[in-house]
Amino acid sequence: MANVTTNFNVDPYYDDYNEDNAYLRILFRPGYAVQGRELTQLQTILQKQSSRLGDHIFKDGSAVLGGELTLDTQVAYLKLSSDDTASTFAGAVIRDSTSTVRAQVITTAAAVGTDPPTLYIKFISGTTFAAGSTITLDGSSTTGTVASTNHTGSAAIASINRGVYFVSGFFALCLPQTLILDKYTNTPTYRIGLTTTESIVDSTTDSNLLDPSTGTTNANAPGATRFKIALTLAKKTTSSTDPVAANADSNFIELMRVVAGSPTKQTKYPVYGEIERTLARRTYDESGDYTVRPFPIRMVDHQGASGTTTASSTTTITGLLSDFENDFEVGD
Repeated sequence: MANVTTNFNVDPYYDDYNEDNAYLRILFRPGYAVQGRELTQLQTILQKQSSRLGDHIFKDGSAVLGGELTLDTQVAYLKLSSDDTASTFAGAVIRDSTSTVRAQVITTAAAVGTDPPTLYIKFISGTTFAAGSTITLDGSSTTGTVASTNHTGSAAIASINRGVYFVSGFFALCLPQTLILDKYTNTPTYRIGLTTTESIVDSTTDSNLLDPSTGTTNANAPGATRFKIALTLAKKTTSSTDPVAANADSNFIELMRVVAGSPTKQTKYPVYGEIERTLARRTYDESGDYTVRPFPIRMVDHQGASGTTTASSTTTITGLLSDFENDFEVGD
């Protein structure tokens, strides 16, 4: 993911920027037409400056601001009647007919195959909704019916906060998202992270790109397109890697690895690039080499001052080892 894969040197952009030319500015002149290529390439030159700085500080795929990932294996699922629409309750608070049981809906899943529409909830009061009961959207007359059998249990979800990640030389925005890992169990085994998707968007996809200059001849006219990198929370099996490169993912940033519901690996902090090497060198100059595991102790016979071979004393060795552990912290 070191570089974007989208080719901008095509019609109608013609961005033929070549880094080896070492151009740093595009200098427009009166009396000469402005080329679309020049306007596009102007952005490329500026982007190259920021990406070089980014490469020095961060490794590709590193979190920059926010973007914390959390795992929740204690969320409850609540199956609804097949006639209901789960998305109606997304992000809302639901209650039973007596208002004794109330819960916050974290996310929802539409009906798929034999799986009914399902809500994923955290209880505010009470502990369960009765099978076949009616739930009501708090502050609304919207209602739904709980499934009559196997209606509730534990599930697993992952959520990511709004943040910024350094991806392919860009500081890309990651929006808050929630991903259902296992719909009806809470012992997932996955690699969890962000997929990166490059796209070029025009006004046929996003009407907000039409010219907003109301009252002019250009009003609602199509104009420039936009390039974006979308970051989407996703899961992969623990054995899956993309075939682009051995043991690597071409468009996936792994943030957490979960086995049977327990995290075994997680990237919690920004991953630094060249600057981390500088900090490592400074730490070595200051502290030198040190061990992070206990020194191995081996007992052997030795020759005493009289020239007689003497068996090693277990008591003496044990005492020396105890003194050593008191003087230095020995840990894994």
